[in-house]
Amino acid sequence: MTQRWQPDQLPPGDYVLDAELRASDGTWLDSMKGYVRLGVEDARTLGLAATESRTRSGSGVALDLKIANTGSEPIAGTAVVQVIDEQGTTVADLRHESRMLEPDQATTLRLRWDTTDVAPGTYSAIGHLRFCGRATDPVVTSITLRR
Repeated sequence: MTQRWQPDQLPPGDYVLDAELRASDGTWLDSMKGYVRLGVEDARTLGLAATESRTRSGSGVALDLKIANTGSEPIAGTAVVQVIDEQGTTVADLRHESRMLEPDQATTLRLRWDTTDVAPGTYSAIGHLRFCGRATDPVVTSITLRR
């Protein structure tokens, strides 16, 4: 006997499927359990830009991380931007909680890097979104601080 499951009638979520195999007289022969998730939680980082890629040390830099929900379920997460100097040392670790983002929507999250007491030089900002126990691929932009 074949039984067809039609999940299009069910809301997104996690489901457990239990199946039992019995002989025609009702005698138990075997069983199986499977786990299924309906709906897809996915996102992409579309870009990272500094409002001023060349600015004076101490003036602060706004970093805009653009993200998109590419899945079928609403998501929320944490935007993370790390600023790294030319030696590879992290000089800033910035975070911003995102609001709930519906499927097929994009938004830009603004994080602010306080450059007070930061030496002039070239820095790399690396950003991604953490959501649902995963992270998007990182995006990078360059910032030059001058005296």
